[in-house]
Amino acid sequence: MDEERLKAEVLSVYSAYMGAFLANDVATLNKLIQYPLTYIGKNHSAMMDTYPVQPAELRAAKRWHDTLGMDQEVVFASEEKAHVIVRKATRVRSDGSPIEIVSAFYALTRTPDGWKFFALSDITVPV
Repeated sequence: MDEERLKAEVLSVYSAYMGAFLANDVATLNKLIQYPLTYIGKNHSAMMDTYPVQPAELRAAKRWHDTLGMDQEVVFASEEKAHVIVRKATRVRSDGSPIEIVSAFYALTRTPDGWKFFALSDITVPV
């Protein structure tokens, strides 16, 4: 197993996911997810057969312009499964004022079509 190669593959998929999210490209997001997707939220978890949010609507509702200080890492990857964490980042408005601090965890699995997300959890704390 070449762990560095696996981590690079997974980071590439994570980057594609973030790009699709920021572009509100739900069709591409769906191609990157192995459904059902498990979402672990505050006080609940759910299995979802469709992407749980419309990114543009979520961003508009929060007035979320950008995310600063992304500190993401593939903490471990095997040939079949990988874990990505975002330790801490700050979502900001267009004027740079902070909205919230966020941390996230993603689990991916290797499928015949490549790496896909199958679980995610996030923590958001208003600033």
